[in-house]
Amino acid sequence: MSSGMELSDIWPFFNLSTYVRNEHSSSLRASVVDVTFVVVVSLVAAVVGVVVLVVVVGVVVVVVVVGVVVVVVGVVVLAVVVGVVVVVVVAGVVVLVVVVGVVVVVVRVVVLVVVVGVVVVVVVAGVVMLVVVVGVVVVVVAGVVVLVVVVGVVVVVVGVVVLVVVVGVVVVVVVAGVVVLVVVVGVVVVVVGVVVIVVVVGVVAVVVVAGVVVLVVVVGVVVVVVGVVVLVVVVGVVVVVVGVVVLVVVVGVVVLVVVVGVVVVVVVVGVVVLVVVVGVVELVVVVGVVVVVDGVLVVVVVVVGVVVLVVVVGVVVVVVGVVVLVVVVGVVELVVVVGVVVVVDGVV
Repeated sequence: MSSGMELSDIWPFFNLSTYVRNEHSSSLRASVVDVTFVVVVSLVAAVVGVVVLVVVVGVVVVVVVVGVVVVVVGVVVLAVVVGVVVVVVVAGVVVLVVVVGVVVVVVRVVVLVVVVGVVVVVVVAGVVMLVVVVGVVVVVVAGVVVLVVVVGVVVVVVGVVVLVVVVGVVVVVVVAGVVVLVVVVGVVVVVVGVVVIVVVVGVVAVVVVAGVVVLVVVVGVVVVVVGVVVLVVVVGVVVVVVGVVVLVVVVGVVVLVVVVGVVVVVVVVGVVVLVVVVGVVELVVVVGVVVVVDGVLVVVVVVVGVVVLVVVVGVVVVVVGVVVLVVVVGVVELVVVVGVVVVVDGVV
């Protein structure tokens, strides 16, 4: 520090009272006024700020209230709109369910009518087929019986005629042999009464004639045996031909029954497959929509299926019965024919 300067000369605030008193008394008063003004202005600003804050808070409250009201009104309107949409959707679903139910009922009634009609046609066809087959079997059996009787009569008549002819030939041969023997014996007696040499010659002649007679008898026996053999062969050929004819007829009837049975089984299986396919399609279309109606109609379809199955089993049983009947009739015919042949062969 030089020139006698003090600290207060350089930094007046170290001696504030001196500074205020000596140099800045007027400025201090001005500062007090400024501070007062600032305080007043600050108070006014604070009051105005409070008022503005209140106004802003009020506006915010109003905005919030209005927003809440708008949200509530929007929710109510949305609920009303959603309710209307739900009502429309429910009404549409109800209408759809009713329409689908009616369509399902109509379709299944039509299917039921068709199935019943097919079943009736199959049953009628089976009955007609059974009547025709039974008629054919009766005609064939009657024809075979008549044929067996006729063949038996013919065989008996032919056997009797052949037997009469053979017996007649044997009688003629024997009579001729006796006559020849008598003549020869007479000649021998005459010759013996004349000359001894002639007697010897007569004896030789007798021996020769006896040999001839024996030869004639043997030839007659051979003829009889050959006739019997020929008769047996002819009867055997006739029996074989008749047996072949009967076998062909029986096989034809069995083939006819089997073919008709196969056709009936194919038709019935086709109808069952058609019913099952229609039922599956209807079930796929209606599933999850008409539960009650679909349940009832499923029961109806099951019952119809059981009826169709029973009818099919009945037709199969009838066809199998007819086949068994034809086989039994064929066996009986074969036994009858063999019996007749044995009897006729025994008689011959």
